[in-house]
Amino acid sequence: MKTESLTERIMDYSGRLAKKGLRLAAAGAIVLGSYAAQVSAAEPPKPEEPSLIDRYNNSDSRIRLFVEGGLEPRMSNPIREIKNIPEDIRFVRIHPDDDYADPNDNGPIQDSYMRGPPLIEFRALKIGLETELIDKVYLDLYGELDLNIMSRGEINERNYTNHPGTDKRGYGAALTYNAPNFTPIPIIEERVDLRFPLNDTWRMGLGFGYREYDLVIEKGWDRNDDYEVDERVKIADIEETAYYLSMMYVPDFDRDEDKKRVSLDFTLGIIDVNTENEKANVVPSNPGVSFSVGLNYRLF
Repeated sequence: MKTESLTERIMDYSGRLAKKGLRLAAAGAIVLGSYAAQVSAAEPPKPEEPSLIDRYNNSDSRIRLFVEGGLEPRMSNPIREIKNIPEDIRFVRIHPDDDYADPNDNGPIQDSYMRGPPLIEFRALKIGLETELIDKVYLDLYGELDLNIMSRGEINERNYTNHPGTDKRGYGAALTYNAPNFTPIPIIEERVDLRFPLNDTWRMGLGFGYREYDLVIEKGWDRNDDYEVDERVKIADIEETAYYLSMMYVPDFDRDEDKKRVSLDFTLGIIDVNTENEKANVVPSNPGVSFSVGLNYRLF
């Protein structure tokens, strides 16, 4: 029988301890790994807090600049009538080319009353700020550029050649005329609108607007089947406030509000007019009505 030496027994015992130690280390690693996985699944690491600039750029509710162009005809009736127009405004000089006319045959146009003119214009451009208050509910503050088409109102005339003092026409007739009109320059309206969706197709808007423009009397000549303007005399400053209800149709290809570009807009407005610095008795329509329909395109 072989007798093991002390050294051999010590080496054998050390080997068995080493194997047990490795098994214990492996088991501990497995337990620790499982625990770490559970902790990781239960409490995910917190993401890094974004900077203020990152939150602003990624937020849907931040204030954004927008520019919108379009072709939206608009008609309104701010003025009902104009009465007691002074003689100096109703008087139009003889046309410079009618040197044959007798100055004694000229004089002020007789009628001192006119119906108010319609205001016909194009809503052409909107520039302003937009913010999303809640999901898909937007508040817009912007300026709107309206182009006056210069549609004349009621025209009064006076013949100063072949039928002086009347409004008769005929061969060789030359007449003076006057007619009410509005500011020939573009009108800028300050607007506040609230927009919200009704469904995937339609959106509704509620708005308020304010603008200022001039009521004028256009004076000139009716010659050769055409009206030639001599001058425009301002007879009142107009301050207009309006309350709007809009319906916006968004086509199938453009119904993502964040990418909205094209819309067909229908807008009904109730307007209230205040006049100042009058040179005649100007009677507003109060309340007046405006209506517009047109295609608009959000540039950005």
